[in-house]
Amino acid sequence: MRIKVSHHRQHAYASTSHHQTDLCRSIKKSVAQNLRERQRQINVNLAFAALRNLVPSHPPDKKMSKHEILRAAIRYIRLLGDILGYMDKIGQ
Repeated sequence: MRIKVSHHRQHAYASTSHHQTDLCRSIKKSVAQNLRERQRQINVNLAFAALRNLVPSHPPDKKMSKHEILRAAIRYIRLLGDILGYMDKIGQ
């Protein structure tokens, strides 16, 4: 015996299946975006850690925020520029 499925039900099944496929794609896209953002944050944090190791502070192991690291790096670069300028002056 063969059971007939109405056109309406077939459309509902297809629509549900299509919706589930779209939802699955959306979830995969969201997961991929989250992974990319997490990797970007890791790279930013690694760059800040590297910069932190190059910037002197007192005490040397002082915990610094990203903002503090950037400000300290700016001051340090300016200081090095001043030293080079002074050395250039006295060398001439």
